[in-house]
Amino acid sequence: MSRVYRSNRRPRWSLGKRIRVAATTIIAVPLLGLGTIAVLHLAGLNQPHPLARLVIVIGDSMEPTFHPGDQLLCLRRPWDVGSVVIADVGEKTPVVKRVVSRQGASVFITGDNAAVTASYTISPDKIIAVYCCRTGLKFPPTLPPNPLPKGRGD
Repeated sequence: MSRVYRSNRRPRWSLGKRIRVAATTIIAVPLLGLGTIAVLHLAGLNQPHPLARLVIVIGDSMEPTFHPGDQLLCLRRPWDVGSVVIADVGEKTPVVKRVVSRQGASVFITGDNAAVTASYTISPDKIIAVYCCRTGLKFPPTLPPNPLPKGRGD
């Protein structure tokens, strides 16, 4: 005699199959994401700025949107007024700010926290990348060490 299933029921997966599917998902999804970021980064190596970059927020000028230590994925793509951007303003490290306005050949950027933020007027070519998403990772909000030891890269 053959078994007939009702149309609203489906066969159940064994515990082993459930574990394999869960483990595959837990491992594969982050690896695919990291692989995509690596490919975008490598594709932009000959450019002044890579196609994708990971940025750690330092300081509280973008609170409550971003907090110190948040890691952001930023992409080199078109931006508009209201976009959160990574910009070179002539300081030691690039800054994370929001584009407030664009007037001719200048862009006005500022942070979301009016009490502690600095504002800048820059040229559009100083915008390095545009915020895409948070990675969900949190790091100590300190300045990164110099990537090249002294005597290298001079």
